[in-house]
Amino acid sequence: MIHLVSLYLGSNNFHGPIPETFSSCHSSSILDLSGDKLGGEVPSNFKNLQALTSLSLSNTNITNISAALGILQKCKNLTFLDLNRNFQDEQMPSDVNLQFKNLRVLLMQNCQLRRSIPLWLRGCKMLQLLVLSWNLLGETVPSWLGNFNSLFYLDLSNNLFTGEIPISLTGLQTLTNRNNLIDGNATGIPLYKKTGGSGGSLQYKKIGSLPPTIDLSYNKLIGPIWPSFGNLKSIHVLKLKKNELSGPIPSDLSGMSSLEILDLSHNKLTGEIPSSLVKLGFLSKFSVAYNQIYGEIPTGGQFLTFPCSSFEGNNGLYGGDGAFTSCQLAHRPLPPPATAATPASHRKNDHFRCAVWDRSCHWLCPHCYLLLLVWLGDREAKGERRNYHQKLRQKHSVSKPIWRAIQVTYWLSMVSPCLTSKIDGWNSTASDCCTWTGVTCDNSTYLSKRVIGLELGNKRLTGMICESLAGLDQLRILNLSHNLLHGTLPAKVFGLQNLEVLDLSNNDFVDSIPPIGKMSSISGYLPESLVNSPSLITLDLDNNTLNGAININCSAMIHLVSLNLGSNNFHGPIPESISYCQSLNILNLSKNKLGGEIPYNFKNFQALTSLSLSKNNLANISGALGILQHCKNLTTLILSMNFQDEQIPGNFNSLFYLDLSNNSFTGGIPMSLTGLQTLTDRNISTDGNAPCVPLYKTRVPSGSLQYNKIGSLPPTLDLSCNKLTGPIWPSFGNLTRLHVLKLNKNDLSGPIPDSLSGMSSLETLDLSYNKLSGEIPTSLVKLNFLSKFSVAYNQLCGEIPTGGQFLTFPIQVSWEKGLGARDFAFCQLVDSPREQMTIIGLPFAVGSATGFVLTLTSFFRSGWVFPKPERR
Repeated sequence: MIHLVSLYLGSNNFHGPIPETFSSCHSSSILDLSGDKLGGEVPSNFKNLQALTSLSLSNTNITNISAALGILQKCKNLTFLDLNRNFQDEQMPSDVNLQFKNLRVLLMQNCQLRRSIPLWLRGCKMLQLLVLSWNLLGETVPSWLGNFNSLFYLDLSNNLFTGEIPISLTGLQTLTNRNNLIDGNATGIPLYKKTGGSGGSLQYKKIGSLPPTIDLSYNKLIGPIWPSFGNLKSIHVLKLKKNELSGPIPSDLSGMSSLEILDLSHNKLTGEIPSSLVKLGFLSKFSVAYNQIYGEIPTGGQFLTFPCSSFEGNNGLYGGDGAFTSCQLAHRPLPPPATAATPASHRKNDHFRCAVWDRSCHWLCPHCYLLLLVWLGDREAKGERRNYHQKLRQKHSVSKPIWRAIQVTYWLSMVSPCLTSKIDGWNSTASDCCTWTGVTCDNSTYLSKRVIGLELGNKRLTGMICESLAGLDQLRILNLSHNLLHGTLPAKVFGLQNLEVLDLSNNDFVDSIPPIGKMSSISGYLPESLVNSPSLITLDLDNNTLNGAININCSAMIHLVSLNLGSNNFHGPIPESISYCQSLNILNLSKNKLGGEIPYNFKNFQALTSLSLSKNNLANISGALGILQHCKNLTTLILSMNFQDEQIPGNFNSLFYLDLSNNSFTGGIPMSLTGLQTLTDRNISTDGNAPCVPLYKTRVPSGSLQYNKIGSLPPTLDLSCNKLTGPIWPSFGNLTRLHVLKLNKNDLSGPIPDSLSGMSSLETLDLSYNKLSGEIPTSLVKLNFLSKFSVAYNQLCGEIPTGGQFLTFPIQVSWEKGLGARDFAFCQLVDSPREQMTIIGLPFAVGSATGFVLTLTSFFRSGWVFPKPERR
């Protein structure tokens, strides 16, 4: 292909190392391999690609960044280099002899690179766009970055940089002089930029289309924001959030007349917001949230459009005289209360008229002042505070509706002192607690609102839970899951009469649910007030260290739909009483220390759709399946790591996923498996309904894939890592819908049947580590979807087939030990056995109906676990 100029192979599933043959395409100027599964290193002869101008190897799993840059610097015409998402945890090369004199675009984000910004970058005089975000680069940001005459896009966010912002960045020529036009030439490879939290991305086909940007957010920078940033008349985006910057916001920033985004949030800035910023006519996103700013918020211009979240977390900020939305007003802090010096005309006493504070006279309503005292007052004993507030109520003649609103905020404000971490979005300056993060109120009027929901899951909260939660007597939803809370839960919390959803899963509660009533002498048991709650619909205590017996009273908990007690230390038999929860749809008791058999009256679970009992000490699988077959709506059943050394009963006509790997099964593969109707008949559809509980499958080397629908799972037979003997049946070729067949690490013998080519949907075929003999059938090249194949470590001989997918399989993995490429060794014919064998002496016929995925693996490495991860 001597005339090939552009080659785009990105975003496919190509795998294996980057072929050296690419270097023979001497005319190629554009090469895009991004998003493939290549791996290995950049071939050394890539240095011969002298015509290459644009190269993208983003997200290809390549390694050795030092060697890669050493090779690619020889490509003298290279102007665009994308190496994103590679070289994980390597060190940024510091070789000062590296030279990329014509490079204009360098992308190396999300590589977890260490060290600092290398000195060799100083020689890249033509750089226009430099992205080094999402790495582990540290030390100070070098001042020489401000000397690049063409640089207009700099992203160093999400690193570990320290020190001050180099003042030289405020003099970048491309951003200060409107007459310096940004080169708009196309790179040949489009650039993509994520669009906030929407999950989408914008495509830029020309460099010059990108918004001029400086992004130094999420670092450890200190010092001031330089007034000379105002010189950057052409900059569109300035992000300095999540640092430790201090000092005032310079009024000179109003000189950035093209600015569209200014984010200074989460720093230590002080002083007022300069009123001059209202001159920024193009400003569409602005935030100074969570600083130490005070004073009046500017009004006019774009400031009329910014949401309340732009200003939250600043105790001294308050609203101006302009028109603000109700949401913004709710977040405006309160000015100081009226004093003797306040004009009489401003000291009105109409607390029913003003909801927050009267902006026309800057006078604070009595009940709002009380709210402020509740939040900001000294931490007196609760009894003393309650008496103090009562006296205030009497003094100001506060009505009952107003006082109820004060009490709601009081109970919520008392939650925070027990925590050792801050709750973002909870601040004393927002008098209406219904605007606080995670707080939901009913539809009552402002003065009589009730908190009905408190959802603070996954907020990295630390500390304990306060008894004041019990004061929220209308609470329906309490979600504190996925935090780092510890200690015991206050007893009164479980007395909430309207609680419907309680989720305390994935915390560090140790013996965390306190004893109540008659159980006061036993620690860590489920309290009577909880297990007798008639209002609860969802109870999730997963992944704590609760213990004792499960004493759910289903005759009282008549509305319970979902019960998750997995990953605890509950012991004893599974209680029969659970079966009386007639509304129960989801039951998870996995990863406990339960023993015995499944209760007989579980057959009455007619509403049950998802059941996980994995990793307990259950016995009698025949009895269990005989009982559970009466649960007519059951779609998901997980029984992994139980029934040790028992035999498998049953017939399964709808089975499409069978994993018996990592056990000690003996005998031959049952021929009946080759006749599974769901895998042979294309007219039978796999049920794609969601199982209510997602399934996770571990993948190598780490991580897991989540399946929210059963039908999304790849049709699979996995009998690997057992002690099976005998042949591979030719009738496996009937399984035209099978995607994955794993028979590796057994003692199978005989030839590989030619008829396996009939498995036309097959993607993975692993026959490695057996005693197979003969040749590899050439018919297997017809398997067009085959992406993973291995016959390594067998006794095969003959020539490796060529063509089709066989051109892509790595020699080290697929053929190692027992077969050589192009090896024409003599092969002795072996007759195929005709007798069906058995697994541990039990015929394994497969034929009648069930509708769920059966997984009976016995070791952790098998991959299947219940939906929630292991305890931290």
